[in-house]
Amino acid sequence: MRNYKLWSNQEIEFLKQNHKRLNQKELSKQLDRSIKSIEKQVNNLGIGFRRLGKDNNMWKGNKVKYSGIHAWVRDRKFKQNLCERCNKNKPYDLANISGKYKRNVNDYEYLCRSCHVKSDKRLKMLREFSKKYGFKKGNPYRFVPKILMQNSKVVEV
Repeated sequence: MRNYKLWSNQEIEFLKQNHKRLNQKELSKQLDRSIKSIEKQVNNLGIGFRRLGKDNNMWKGNKVKYSGIHAWVRDRKFKQNLCERCNKNKPYDLANISGKYKRNVNDYEYLCRSCHVKSDKRLKMLREFSKKYGFKKGNPYRFVPKILMQNSKVVEV
């Protein structure tokens, strides 16, 4: 038979009040219980832990990729009803302001597609590419290979 210590009402109240403020290790030390025991009690109470940041097993820190950083910002930045630049159209895109993909919510803004294309200088790139290769009429996208912008210059891939 296992030696099982029952939970007191004080311990349960402490757990309810502090489960989001303290991580599992800190709760384990303060309540003098195993992490597994705390996890079971949290599940029984239906309150759950929020494993954000370094407490999450999938946390990548500064090694996060493009889609991961956008998902991180989307979870933390409120999406307004109108574009943050023109205040006319509905925003569809989460755009980086500085061009450095870092974990700073203030370095991103929700833009409509038109403002996002203008801020990325995509139209300018396409015009430069069209001039360079002589495309004048029709849809130039048909002929354009994948291009990247490096220092606002068109580069072929």
